[in-house]
Amino acid sequence: MTGAAIAARLLLGAVLLTGAVGSGKPGADQQRDLDVVASAQPTDLQPEQRDAVFTETVTGRATVRADLVATTSTTCHGCAGESAGLRVLYLTGVEQAQLDNVATAWTRDCWDCSATALAVQVVVVPGRPGLQPANRSFSVTDACATCRTAAAAFRVVVTLDPVTRFPEQTLAELRARFAEQETALRAAVTAPPHPRAARGAAGAATIAVTELRRLATVGPGSRVWSARVDVSR
Repeated sequence: MTGAAIAARLLLGAVLLTGAVGSGKPGADQQRDLDVVASAQPTDLQPEQRDAVFTETVTGRATVRADLVATTSTTCHGCAGESAGLRVLYLTGVEQAQLDNVATAWTRDCWDCSATALAVQVVVVPGRPGLQPANRSFSVTDACATCRTAAAAFRVVVTLDPVTRFPEQTLAELRARFAEQETALRAAVTAPPHPRAARGAAGAATIAVTELRRLATVGPGSRVWSARVDVSR
C-alpha cells in the first residue's frame, strides 16, 4: 500500500470513530470537519486495488464542513484501480455547511490500465440553512494510449424538520444503487469503446440521480433541496 493510501485509511479511521455506522446506529459528534476519503492506487506488487467506504454520520454542529473524496491513480502497466465512497450525513442543527463531493480518476504513463472513482453523498438538513454544496468529477488520462478512466459524483440534499434517520430498508436500497453505479463504472473501463457510450452514461446517470432523490425523500415532509450528478469519461 502506498503512503497516500495509508494516510487516507488513517483519516477514514478517524472519521469512523466519530459517528459512522457499522452494525449499530450513528452517534452524535462534535466534529466540525467531517472528511471521508476512498483511495485506490495500484502498484506493480498490487496491480488490482479497490477501496470502498460507507459512512452514516450525525452531527449537531451549527457550522460544518463535510468533504467526500473518491480518488484513484493508476500508473502501472495492466493495473486497475477502483475507489468508491457512499456517505449519508444528517445535519441536525446546521446553520452553515460546506459540502464537497468529488470523484477523481486518472491514469498516467501505462498500458492497458484503468481507473474508476465514484462519490455519492446524501445529506439531510432541517429547514433552509446556508449551504455551499459542490459536486464534480474528473477523469484524466496522460501519456497512455490504451488506458481508460471513468468517474461519477452524485449529491442529493434534502430538507426534513426535524431531521430523522433513514429506515434500514432505505439505507439498504441506497447501498444497492451505489453498488449498481460501481458496476456501471467498472463496465465503462472494461467493455470495448462505443461511439454512443458517453451519451448512454449521461442518460444512466440521470436515471440514477432521480432514483436517489426518491429514496432520500422517504420521510413525511422531506423535500429535495438540491440534486446533482456529474460524469466524466
